[in-house]
Amino acid sequence: MVKEKYLKLTGNNDRVIHNTFWTQQENSSKLAILFPGLRYPTEAPLFHFLKLHLLSNGWSVLSLEYRYNEIDSIQNFKESDCKDYILSEAKIIQKQLESQLDFDQYCFVGKSIGTSVLFTMLENNLTFVDKVCQFVWLTPAGLNKEISEYIIANKISSIYIIGDADPFFNEDIVSNIEKNITGYCLIVPKAGHLFNEGEDLMKTMDNTKEVIKFLAKNISKKK
Repeated sequence: MVKEKYLKLTGNNDRVIHNTFWTQQENSSKLAILFPGLRYPTEAPLFHFLKLHLLSNGWSVLSLEYRYNEIDSIQNFKESDCKDYILSEAKIIQKQLESQLDFDQYCFVGKSIGTSVLFTMLENNLTFVDKVCQFVWLTPAGLNKEISEYIIANKISSIYIIGDADPFFNEDIVSNIEKNITGYCLIVPKAGHLFNEGEDLMKTMDNTKEVIKFLAKNISKKK
């Protein structure tokens, strides 16, 4: 039976970081942490079914809801100020996570702006560096180039997924990723930022299914 609870997490200025922690297997040694997008919450189809897969395969799952779209001031930040804000909050949250969690293996899954949060944590050694870690980059957005260069240069075990109709899709970045990634890369034809194909619901569902199958096959798998 799946058990659900909430961790006490706060960020900058003591704002509440909404989260949900799920477990199905007692004494699980593996934890997946989900970093959603602004318009792609952890209740969205991809995250929902990925969560079910992970739970049924011995993982615990934690979703972190940063909800940056609810912070009025951050909407007017310059990019550098926004990154500083994310970093300062990530440091605060990491200390809280370390005091409440103890797993042997971690999988970090970011979607869109969630990949920017995850990357900020990664490049500042805030991701349980002494543990076995794998990183999933779903449709990287504003820091796409920086993310790709960093994970290649540092041989970060990663899964990189984007649609070729995504506004953040870049052929040079993708070509470099496909040739040099330490892990796996999936390019979804005709898929947009939400893995959508316009307003075609059935094709969007097919794309989402393809991504879930790819993740289920390659999470925890070494290349």
